[in-house]
Amino acid sequence: MRQNIGPCIFKSACLPLTLDELKTDRLLIRLAEEKDAEFVRFMRSDPTVNRYINRPASTSLNQAKELILTWLEDFRQNKCIPWHIQLSDKLIGNVSLWNFSTDLRKAELGYALHPDFQGYGYMAEALKSVIYLAFDSLHFEKLEACTHRENASSIGLLKKLNFGLAGKLNDPEHPDYEIYRLFPSEANYFNAEKK
Repeated sequence: MRQNIGPCIFKSACLPLTLDELKTDRLLIRLAEEKDAEFVRFMRSDPTVNRYINRPASTSLNQAKELILTWLEDFRQNKCIPWHIQLSDKLIGNVSLWNFSTDLRKAELGYALHPDFQGYGYMAEALKSVIYLAFDSLHFEKLEACTHRENASSIGLLKKLNFGLAGKLNDPEHPDYEIYRLFPSEANYFNAEKK
């Protein structure tokens, strides 16, 4: 189901740009849909996925559906871009651009991967494509990602993509989180061009 973005607020990034689907060599990165509720329920309640994430678990299908509908409404209002990562016909992860600055120069990158698909380079592949879109088409000037200081896998992935440590997150609810930052001049897309 194709989603229409609301009034386009991104500099020179309106039509014919499509935000609802990106493709890489192995992956389809598409907007979240209500039919993905079981996947969202799993990702929000699995202890491995949520080991370093400080948020309430969504343990019911109804909670997951409500969350997806909230994301899609936020997408229509230009507050976030919530994608799911698909390998063949299987959902394996999610990635989002969100927490846009009021001047639309900065966005936050969020991501999570199903434990069965970790260690195969899928998230790096997906993030390269999203980073390329964020800088090349949406013209953000800075991307940030927050991660727990003990989440070595996430930190390693961010460093591989040339994110640098910017400091500790100033949030009493997340005292162990660090901010990693990437600028367009530092981005390492490898072969991340949209296909």
